Amino acid sequence: MNKTFLCFVGLILVSFTSFAQLQKTELNRFFDSLVKSGQFNGAVLVADKGKVIFEQAYGLADFEHNIPNNINTAFEIASVSKQFTAMAIMQLHNEGKLNYTDTITKYLPDLPYHSVTINDLIHHSSGISDFLGWTKEQMHMQKDVCTNQDIERLLPSMSPATIFEPRTSYTYSNTNYLLLANIVTKISGLSFP
Repeated sequence: MNKTFLCFVGLILVSFTSFAQLQKTELNRFFDSLVKSGQFNGAVLVADKGKVIFEQAYGLADFEHNIPNNINTAFEIASVSKQFTAMAIMQLHNEGKLNYTDTITKYLPDLPYHSVTINDLIHHSSGISDFLGWTKEQMHMQKDVCTNQDIERLLPSMSPATIFEPRTSYTYSNTNYLLLANIVTKISGLSFP
């Protein structure tokens, strides 16, 4: 990891209040220098006590077509959110709103996986296949970005059965954490973000 990026992360960790006091021009200069040296590409939002104090996009969203990022560019965050999803499940468990041994159909009744538990999803032992192998054509989707609800709705037709009996094997599946996020949303009554 480069020193510039580590210094920036250190600055954030040391003091949010001092970070929030930096001028917009200083932040913009800093990120511009990272972009010019090939060390950053993305979007930045800095907030202090819920108030946005800086928001800017840098670099390209599509390198092939030279399309710049903007503050509304959708980024695939991949597995970065899995730790937060697991923590949200643990919080709901601690609040008595779910048990790890609950079947997922208790919360997502339209799914055909009647013996899969929340614990199975957390530990990738559910046997539910990974939706990332599906193509837009297979899903009959016209849009580029699918929501978690789209994938949940498509699961019974795209993957009507598990690929192994739950708890008998381990296979990493992004679908597991997508379903956990949907369970969090359903139980909490809040959008996952």
